[in-house]
Formats: sequence, C-alpha cells, structure tokens
Amino acid sequence: MERQTLEAYKRTELKTGAANRLRRDGWIPGIVYGSHKPKTVSVKQNEFEKRFHSISENTIITLKIGKEKHDVLVKDSRKIQSVDLLPISTFTK
Repeated sequence: MERQTLEAYKRTELKTGAANRLRRDGWIPGIVYGSHKPKTVSVKQNEFEKRFHSISENTIITLKIGKEKHDVLVKDSRKIQSVDLLPISTFTK
C-alpha cells in the first residue's frame, strides 16, 4: 500500500467565510475524524495537488499537525474544495 506524508496546520476559524478565504489564498480546509474530537486543519493546495494528483482512497497519508502525526485516508478527492480525513487504527501487541 502506498504511503505519503503531508503537513497540515490547525485552523480555528470554522465558518464558511473563513473556508472561502482559505481557498482563495491557496489552501484546502479539511477535517480529521476519529475517536477523538474532530480536528480542523488546512493543507496547501498546490502541495496536495502536486503530490496527490492520482490519489486513491487506499493511499495512506501520514498527516503531520505540529508535533502530532496521524495515519489517515482521504475520504473523497473529486474536485478539491475540502478534504475529509479518516484516521487508521493501528494495533500493537
């Protein structure tokens, strides 16, 4: 399975106007779901499109948010307006 790394940044403004400003400035708003409270993030559009121009829902992405790392899958990547990221649970013995 293919694995990639992507840097994301926390975002605090959550309204539609803020998301539209991000898009206008070359960012993609996103959200990381999981067993924790959803984390709102943004990623650089040009970096995402350059690195994931042929992304599938089977591509594991290590999403770096500051010092945190989350292994995620992209839920939907048609025309990139926003990105939903699903965490991958890992089990260790």
